[in-house]
Amino acid sequence: MQKNQHEPNNYRKDRTFFSVSALSVACLTGIGTVLVLLLSIILRLAVPGLLDNIYAVWILTYAPIFGVGGLLAWLLMRILPKQDLYRPGMTVGYWGRSFCVCMMLMYAGALLGSWISNLISGGEQEMEAFQKQINETPIWLVILVVVIIGPIVEELVFRKLMIDRLIVFGDVPAILFSAITFSLYHGTFSQLFYTFLIGLVFGYIYIRSGRIHNTIILHMCINFLGSVVGLLITRATGVSLSGLTMEKVTQMGSRALALIGGYEAILLLVIIFGIAFFIKALRRLDLRPGERSGRGIRLAIPMFFNLGFAVLVGICLLSLFVI
Repeated sequence: MQKNQHEPNNYRKDRTFFSVSALSVACLTGIGTVLVLLLSIILRLAVPGLLDNIYAVWILTYAPIFGVGGLLAWLLMRILPKQDLYRPGMTVGYWGRSFCVCMMLMYAGALLGSWISNLISGGEQEMEAFQKQINETPIWLVILVVVIIGPIVEELVFRKLMIDRLIVFGDVPAILFSAITFSLYHGTFSQLFYTFLIGLVFGYIYIRSGRIHNTIILHMCINFLGSVVGLLITRATGVSLSGLTMEKVTQMGSRALALIGGYEAILLLVIIFGIAFFIKALRRLDLRPGERSGRGIRLAIPMFFNLGFAVLVGICLLSLFVI
């Protein structure tokens, strides 16, 4: 009689897939963060005042993560065998519907994340510090890092490298693990929930299209609309969209009111379409099993009870509560 592919004697091999995948993300965020902290200390001692320069701050913050961390993640992922995906293509209409769904999920998740973040000490300071850094940065640098480099590195790691390896377990485990590690990688309560939700959509789109450029472009557009367009409006009006209140609205001039009102109206329309497309898409989900598919606890044990995932969760907790 053929043995069940998820009997205990096969858990070790399954654990390796998920452990290595999680460790690659731990390298991306953990080693990058450690390098950032060490370099910050060294530069403050060796070159006082250097970190007052906004360009030095951005290079120090993102070069170790996307450069060193990204390279180590790639090298680790290559240990695992990959599997080619079926490539049926993706229409412009499907891409547009996916964009609306992602924007809807992003704002729903962001509201939940902000609420939880504000309940925890430091939640508001965390967002204010990040917003301050963005507001003080030249727009071209925000586009380069947040809109171009970030989405390319993240989609290659979390979708291309990871899903190509985990698809052997089926669509659901591959998409779920990719989305969970994607959210843990971001390391803040304010981003934890919406990155998980859009990570699910990105994973599904990549599996169904088989082409990573689809999710890269989608990721770029979402970051552009959320970061660059909002930043341009903030600089043009002098009003931060993240701290918008009714009192500030009543004090706005007609130009500021038109810009912000038009932007919010477009977002609202996109979100409404996103809700409709999301409901319709749920009825047409095409999720396929893999060569080593399992269900429930038989798959949850190797997926979450492994060294790599424990290390990643530990780094995430340190990022949330200590660093």
